[in-house]
Amino acid sequence: MHFSAVPAANGHAMISVDDRRSPRPALVVFSSPRWGFDYQRPQHLLTRIAKHYRVFFVEEPVSTHQDARLASSHPAPGI
Repeated sequence: MHFSAVPAANGHAMISVDDRRSPRPALVVFSSPRWGFDYQRPQHLLTRIAKHYRVFFVEEPVSTHQDARLASSHPAPGI
Protein backbone atom coordinates (compact mmCIF):
# COMPACT_ATOMS: atom_id res chain seq x y z
CA MET A 1 0.00 0.00 0.00
CA HIS A 2 1.23 3.45 -0.80
CA PHE A 3 0.49 6.59 1.20
CA SER A 4 0.98 9.48 -1.16
CA ALA A 5 1.05 13.09 -0.02
CA VAL A 6 -1.58 15.20 -1.72
CA PRO A 7 -1.06 18.98 -1.51
CA ALA A 8 -3.95 20.77 0.17
CA ALA A 9 -5.12 24.33 -0.38
CA ASN A 10 -3.97 25.50 3.08
CA GLY A 11 -0.36 24.42 2.56
CA HIS A 12 -0.65 21.24 4.65
CA ALA A 13 -0.38 17.79 3.13
CA MET A 14 -3.13 15.22 3.23
CA ILE A 15 -2.58 11.48 2.96
CA SER A 16 -4.34 9.51 0.26
CA VAL A 17 -5.38 5.99 1.29
CA ASP A 18 -7.15 5.23 -1.99
CA ASP A 19 -5.93 1.94 -3.43
CA ARG A 20 -8.24 0.76 -6.18
CA ARG A 21 -6.18 -2.42 -6.67
CA SER A 22 -7.43 -3.83 -3.36
CA PRO A 23 -10.89 -5.43 -3.27
CA ARG A 24 -11.12 -4.82 0.50
CA PRO A 25 -12.78 -1.58 1.65
CA ALA A 26 -10.83 0.79 3.90
CA LEU A 27 -11.67 1.19 7.59
CA VAL A 28 -10.13 4.17 9.41
CA VAL A 29 -10.03 3.86 13.21
CA PHE A 30 -9.19 6.85 15.44
CA SER A 31 -7.97 5.76 18.85
CA SER A 32 -6.72 7.43 22.00
CA PRO A 33 -4.96 4.33 23.43
CA ARG A 34 -1.77 3.40 21.61
CA TRP A 35 -1.68 0.12 19.69
CA GLY A 36 1.31 -1.13 21.66
CA PHE A 37 0.00 -0.04 25.08
CA ASP A 38 -1.68 -3.34 25.89
CA TYR A 39 -3.05 -6.00 23.52
CA GLN A 40 -6.70 -6.13 24.50
CA ARG A 41 -10.12 -6.32 22.85
CA PRO A 42 -9.68 -3.42 20.35
CA GLN A 43 -6.44 -4.85 18.96
CA HIS A 44 -7.90 -8.36 18.88
CA LEU A 45 -11.04 -7.25 17.02
CA LEU A 46 -9.16 -5.04 14.56
CA THR A 47 -6.71 -7.83 13.78
CA ARG A 48 -9.64 -10.09 12.91
CA ILE A 49 -11.40 -7.33 10.93
CA ALA A 50 -8.18 -6.76 8.96
CA LYS A 51 -8.81 -10.04 7.14
CA HIS A 52 -11.74 -8.35 5.38
CA TYR A 53 -10.86 -4.63 5.51
CA ARG A 54 -7.78 -2.45 5.03
CA VAL A 55 -7.51 -1.07 8.57
CA PHE A 56 -5.85 2.29 9.21
CA PHE A 57 -5.29 2.75 12.94
CA VAL A 58 -4.74 6.45 13.71
CA GLU A 59 -3.34 7.32 17.13
CA GLU A 60 -3.46 10.67 18.94
CA PRO A 61 -0.56 13.00 18.26
CA VAL A 62 2.37 12.96 20.64
CA SER A 63 3.49 16.34 22.01
CA THR A 64 7.22 16.85 21.58
CA HIS A 65 9.58 19.75 21.12
CA GLN A 66 10.65 18.40 17.74
CA ASP A 67 9.36 19.22 14.28
CA ALA A 68 6.04 17.62 13.33
CA ARG A 69 6.27 14.37 11.37
CA LEU A 70 4.08 11.51 10.22
CA ALA A 71 5.15 7.97 11.03
CA SER A 72 3.58 4.77 9.76
CA SER A 73 4.05 1.20 10.90
CA HIS A 74 2.49 -2.24 10.43
CA PRO A 75 1.83 -3.55 13.97
CA ALA A 76 -0.15 -6.56 12.70
CA PRO A 77 -0.98 -8.11 9.31
CA GLY A 78 -3.46 -5.87 7.50
CA ILE A 79 -3.15 -3.03 10.02
